[in-house]
Amino acid sequence: MKTEKKGSSTAGAMAFYHEKGLVPSLKQAKLFAGKNGRVGVGPDVINARIGTKLGQTPWETYFTTLTAEYMGVSKGGSRILIVAHGVGPMATLDGILKAYKYEYRDKTCSRRGGRISKKEFLKLESGQYGEVSIIDFDKLNRRYQYPLIGILTMEEALKEPLIHARFGTNWEKYVIKHAKEATEWHKKKNHGLITNPYIIQMEDASNCSYSYAKLEDNLALAHLISFGQLTHTHHGGKQSLVSDVSCHEWSNGVRFIGIQGNGNISNIHEGINNISKTRDRFWKKLMKPTSKLISSEGFYALMTIDAKTSFTQYSKKGESMDNYEPEFRVTSIKPIGNRIIFTTTIGGHHMHVKYGIKEVQQIAPMKANAYSVIGNPWIIRDLKENPTRHGMLIQFYHVEIDTSKRLMQTKDIRNNFNLMLDLVKAQESA
Repeated sequence: MKTEKKGSSTAGAMAFYHEKGLVPSLKQAKLFAGKNGRVGVGPDVINARIGTKLGQTPWETYFTTLTAEYMGVSKGGSRILIVAHGVGPMATLDGILKAYKYEYRDKTCSRRGGRISKKEFLKLESGQYGEVSIIDFDKLNRRYQYPLIGILTMEEALKEPLIHARFGTNWEKYVIKHAKEATEWHKKKNHGLITNPYIIQMEDASNCSYSYAKLEDNLALAHLISFGQLTHTHHGGKQSLVSDVSCHEWSNGVRFIGIQGNGNISNIHEGINNISKTRDRFWKKLMKPTSKLISSEGFYALMTIDAKTSFTQYSKKGESMDNYEPEFRVTSIKPIGNRIIFTTTIGGHHMHVKYGIKEVQQIAPMKANAYSVIGNPWIIRDLKENPTRHGMLIQFYHVEIDTSKRLMQTKDIRNNFNLMLDLVKAQESA
């Protein structure tokens, strides 16, 4: 779907993804926001989509928000949902971790979802944390044959209180804009004139369904709310341009938004989505002197970055997958012999190619001190079609390398906040 990247800026609002999950993503978003800013909530995503065109980052990326949704039993004894934008027990990192530890601290691996106390739930209901939206859960169930599973049309979304609560003040503008864009999309796809398109998939947590999760007497369900990217969805024999809004599960990927200042936003900078591609593009900026003299003797797995520059990979331990983390730059390279097929036993799942570098070194020709894998490995099966070995095409080389500098590893780049911002600026000026 992505068609446009222009018009973004490092100022205002920026998305922060982190491979290690919620904690570092939220911390980086807060660092960017600063003392006078905030971390984005659901209405911020909605405002950014209203302010941008399809193909720009707010539509093409999923976001985790500090909008939280709670499900429990009200003071009056009925089941309700409470939607809170940036207020309440899950408005802080400590509160988020406290809620989700119900799942991640469970050694039996049988608990799902987040939890807050019934006392905190009733405080939310009474407004002690600030303004919230309250939805009658039983009425929600009666409105749909399959609540919190199906996809809503424009007309259904315009009438749905839970959509209004999750999206915030500008819910109507968003629904109308999304529907208009979907109608145009259907025309381009030759689907005919569809004036009431399916546009929003309204969900709870797939691993902790509101309808089936056990509600302990002293607890209530608690999740952050995530907004999915725009997708071409096939459903019930139809095709639609859909975005989902759902409960964030602890194991899901995380992308928080850091916002500088307290005003409304009209766009979101994508930040750095693919750290490996960014590293390969700006590798010269990321070379660091080694602290001591390092011998170039050894046997190396090679990789190529920016289409022309070869590096050795950081050494891997034992029989493991290649890490594709470039370390030392190759200054000269000479092929040794012809390409050969190397095979190794399958260690673990057959989709994960694991082998020891010493296995390759044992079959290397004289003077070869490096190798590269050509193309993709493949699975070798026995007569009963059981996967037994992995095969790969290998070329050996004699290389010379520069060990005076090494390229930073992606984990170190990702965890260096100021460096990440410098790379964002480099991307924009390139």
